[in-house]
Amino acid sequence: MQSSASPQSGSTAPAVWSRRVFAAVTFAALLGILPLLIKGNVAAHDLQFHISSWTEVAQQWRHGTVWPRWAAGANYGFGEPRFIFYPPASWLLGGLLALWLPVRALPAAFSFIAFFAAGCGMFALARKYLNERSAIAAAMLYALNPYHLITVYWDFRVAEMLASAVFPVVILYTLECAEKDQRKIAPLAVSVAAVWLANAPAAVMLMYTLALLFCVLVFLKRSVTPIIQGAAGMILGLGLAAFYIIPAAFEQSWVNILGIFGSGLTPKENFLFSVATDAPHTYFNFLVSGIALEEVVLFAFAVFFALRVTREDRRWATAVAIAGTFAALMMFKVSLWLWSLPKMQFVQFPWRWMLVLNVALVLLGVIALRQARLKVIWVLLIVAFLGFTVRDVIRQATWGRRAVAEMYWSTSSDGYRGAKEYLPSKVHVPQRPYLLQQVPLAELICQLPCLHSEVTVQRWSADEKRIRVDTPVPAKLALKLFSYPGWSVAVDGKLVEYDFAYQGHIEFEVPAGNHSIRVWFARTEDQTLGIIVSVLAAAILLAFLYVANRRGLTLDASN
Repeated sequence: MQSSASPQSGSTAPAVWSRRVFAAVTFAALLGILPLLIKGNVAAHDLQFHISSWTEVAQQWRHGTVWPRWAAGANYGFGEPRFIFYPPASWLLGGLLALWLPVRALPAAFSFIAFFAAGCGMFALARKYLNERSAIAAAMLYALNPYHLITVYWDFRVAEMLASAVFPVVILYTLECAEKDQRKIAPLAVSVAAVWLANAPAAVMLMYTLALLFCVLVFLKRSVTPIIQGAAGMILGLGLAAFYIIPAAFEQSWVNILGIFGSGLTPKENFLFSVATDAPHTYFNFLVSGIALEEVVLFAFAVFFALRVTREDRRWATAVAIAGTFAALMMFKVSLWLWSLPKMQFVQFPWRWMLVLNVALVLLGVIALRQARLKVIWVLLIVAFLGFTVRDVIRQATWGRRAVAEMYWSTSSDGYRGAKEYLPSKVHVPQRPYLLQQVPLAELICQLPCLHSEVTVQRWSADEKRIRVDTPVPAKLALKLFSYPGWSVAVDGKLVEYDFAYQGHIEFEVPAGNHSIRVWFARTEDQTLGIIVSVLAAAILLAFLYVANRRGLTLDASN
């Protein structure tokens, strides 16, 4: 007797994306942003960071900068290399929206896309093992899971939402790599690269999750095929994203990257039900911890019932269950020793592992629900759980004037607050950083009086500054620009060495006379290397895909 999760109900059926699928996922996405449409914007933690990034990107595009690297408005006009370190997917999408939409509409528009993409990603995975109706249910549950709502309404970590949309797709191709079809390596590589280009902490979690999954699949399949094909997909995926990964990794020593680990922001201070140094942080920890604990309990029930499937399906269900169990374990203090693994500390908050847990919970939960006898009771319990959780998450978020103020601070013509982790390492920001906006763009500093001197700013864009200086005596020219190795300075067409003041802005000598000065943000060697690696990885992937498809067609014809 076939179970409801047998291959006949999912894997052998074509993955048809009918109108009903898109309608259901669209409805779920609209439900996700409904509070934003009714109550207006919410002052979530990272709202200002993302709004300022998106409007900055849109502005740079309008001025001809195709690929932004330097955030010129950050630190109230002194800038920072934000776009080198923050993955590009979210600020590219946000910048595109900012070209066409008013600022107040950006959070709702971006969140709608993120909810919609999350539903589509889960449908792609669930449709492999379930019929269309069950896969649609999984897609809607995944899109509206409480962790996504916390992400939007409390933290506004929308880049993580984009990564969450790709996660189910990565899991899908990971499970398919357990078979001998080499054609699945290419989509696995592309989806791995997509996670890296969406959110770095999510990508770190992905790497460890995939490593665990492939080891489990090797054991379950009694074959090394999964780990060989999986490793190939992961390496190619890293290669595709190398144009971002290599500069972000190499240039970390040029910025204050450890600034993300401020007081109360380290992993050991954010395990479930941890008490922080301030009351608001503790309150949030307990809110997210309560939801995480409820999900862990639900996951335990889902695993118990979902593993009662046919022997063939039990392999992938077991692998998914182990990945979910690992994610649940990582949120508790007992896993402290695992947080010393390479780069694991950059995940920062252990409850972020709900991103992985939710994939396993929703997929196995729907399978368990299909096998339940009293389905109506279970559905009512799930709806009640989601309803009370959603009510608490949304009702207690920060609404009102604070959100309007965040919008204003993000788009002020005087610049905006920078991110301390992207601050160049040689910079010392004053105790009152908002006074930075009063500094002139370019100013002569002379030991003798600079009588009759003149400084004319001819161009001041994000990646290029052109200045005309006329001074009767030798002087120093101080720029409203933080020092960073990517900047180059030329006086009358000749490269010159520049120094930096204690505060960290660029200064350099200017001889007496009339001079033309150009300052530009040059591509560094590590950035060039990253581009080369990505191009090579793409070429290898295309060649491999061509050969694999030829072999697949040959085998199909012979059969």
